[in-house]
Amino acid sequence: MKDDNELYKLISKEVLNKTWDNDIKTLSKKISKKMALDIKQWRVGDGPDDLNTHSWRSVATMFCMRYPDEAYSLNIAEGNQISGIHLCDAAMLKLKETVDQGWN
Repeated sequence: MKDDNELYKLISKEVLNKTWDNDIKTLSKKISKKMALDIKQWRVGDGPDDLNTHSWRSVATMFCMRYPDEAYSLNIAEGNQISGIHLCDAAMLKLKETVDQGWN
């Protein structure tokens, strides 16, 4: 029984990771480069000493305020942490950047 449970957890994790990756790829294709640059500015700012950077929740809120029609059509929830993470990951992909380039 224990082996079946571990296998279930492993398969579930793989499915969730694949779903997450597909969601990010789809979102990346739907946002513009300008949107990606705005998201980067909100999250990363001008570097690690920039005090004007935003949390993931705040990134989602900023996106909803700046791009309300797109936020609605892309199911971005204002103040939602997961939405903010999705936006940041999609922007990184759109800009062909990695976490090592200042994203956190």
